[in-house]
Amino acid sequence: MDPFGWRKRKEAPDTLAHLYLNIGSASSWANFGYWKNTKEYPTAARNLALLLGEAATLSADDRVLDLGCGCGDQLSVWSETFGIPSNRIVAINSSQEQVSYAEKKWRGLLPSLDLRFADADSLTEFPDDSYDKILCLDSAYFFRDRRKFIKETFRILKPGGKFCSAELVFAAVKLSWKERLERNILSFLAGIPSSNRFSYEELAGLHAAEGFEQTSFEILDEYVFDGFAEFLQKVLPSMEGVPSGLALRYLRFGEFLASEKRRKFFRYVLYTLQK
Repeated sequence: MDPFGWRKRKEAPDTLAHLYLNIGSASSWANFGYWKNTKEYPTAARNLALLLGEAATLSADDRVLDLGCGCGDQLSVWSETFGIPSNRIVAINSSQEQVSYAEKKWRGLLPSLDLRFADADSLTEFPDDSYDKILCLDSAYFFRDRRKFIKETFRILKPGGKFCSAELVFAAVKLSWKERLERNILSFLAGIPSSNRFSYEELAGLHAAEGFEQTSFEILDEYVFDGFAEFLQKVLPSMEGVPSGLALRYLRFGEFLASEKRRKFFRYVLYTLQK
């Protein structure tokens, strides 16, 4: 059985299918969420965005780059919570469908936002020492080449600047060859490139080799995977308007998130690095 329910990669993470997770609200979140003290998806997704902003110590004076911005809900949250003017935020996303949606949604609310249709490879076009903070909200594991990405983020951060990410990583557990194969198949179905499949321990080595200093690190499994799994299995199936096929795929994904296999295969971490 395919626990992700994605036989084609187009739904992870490039379409607007995630809008069904937000039914009943005006939000368009697309992250796993941080489910401590809530069972509502938009609240959990907002909580994860706030955790990331707090870990990055965002402030009104920061020049911010958001990589893999989805439909941009976190940009509004960061602007409101940390006082960052929209003209000091650049956000990029490799999904044209999501960028078009975000442009319409935030045109009046964040009028000076620089929103770009691009992928992480476009970082080579950014000048050295140009951003105070670079953030990835549940997005970094989808980028094509993690080693190149680490080099480019270090280059374009200002001295003392911070990179902060909330993301899925491989668990640092010894697996049989069959388990490794299964995890790689699941990663492919979820849209995680082969050049971006690492445990956090492996990532930490790459970060240190580039010159980054780790300033914070948290494992969020309990309040990320378990809460999202419960939502997908118990709440989403009762929500009106969700296509039956999509609801079934999300249900299977929820079952996988709650399984022992997920615990053996994946972790969810939030960390901050300083240049």
